Amino acid sequence: MADDPEIGPVTPILWDLRGHDLGKLSADLVRQYAYAVQRASGRRGARRGFLVDSDVAFGMMRMFEQTAVALGFEDADSFRVSRKARDLLAWLESANPSGDASRSVC
Repeated sequence: MADDPEIGPVTPILWDLRGHDLGKLSADLVRQYAYAVQRASGRRGARRGFLVDSDVAFGMMRMFEQTAVALGFEDADSFRVSRKARDLLAWLESANPSGDASRSVC
């Protein structure tokens, strides 16, 4: 994504994980996902919002966030997990110079 001229390395991204059963993720798999953040080092500092719809998904994404931060791959200010799409979009748009976070929904 960082190489895509439509997205670029600092465009904020909203990951809509509603409806996904994240309770089946192991701690090892969460750690592997955190290492994937390291491989995308060109996006360091880009905001990533994770939209979830369950307590389990919220906890798993917070574990992912804390793992990536603890390993030094990303800053805590770059991640946000929420059940409220409106709040996440407002947070993402506040970091996006174009103000259009709708282009960055996954």
